[in-house]
Amino acid sequence: AAREVGREAGMSVAIARIFNVIGPGLQTRHLPGLLAHAIAEHESVGKPVRLVLGDLSAVRHFIDVRDVAACLAASKDWVGAACVNLASEVSPVSRIVENFVMRANVRVDILVDTANNKEGAKSIQANTTLFKRFYRPEISIDQSIEDMLAFAHSL
Repeated sequence: AAREVGREAGMSVAIARIFNVIGPGLQTRHLPGLLAHAIAEHESVGKPVRLVLGDLSAVRHFIDVRDVAACLAASKDWVGAACVNLASEVSPVSRIVENFVMRANVRVDILVDTANNKEGAKSIQANTTLFKRFYRPEISIDQSIEDMLAFAHSL
């Protein structure tokens, strides 16, 4: 529908479906942002972190916000293509949590409480074939997490 509206208005339209974004500046309403800020805050006072999280077994695509920005800036290269799925690495959510925990300079206790789990798919993965024809993500999940922690410490 957006493409048709764009054509009628004489515009070229690129449509992107952005998967789970990770990277510096991510809000605390998103799990990676919550982890980065909680760890940085507790490290600044030397206290252990204790978080109660839901089911961590889901598998998701993640992509660094800087790769998203670079790809969208180059979207003229894929105007008129089918919807492009912007997604990079596939990872279990538990791996994201473990990656933050191993980088923390304080003890991090994660309690899993599945009582309040949201209903949803255990695995949401994108077909990135078209995306990778136009752009190759440059920033790994590991680098994103390292940069998120550095950013949270700078606040």
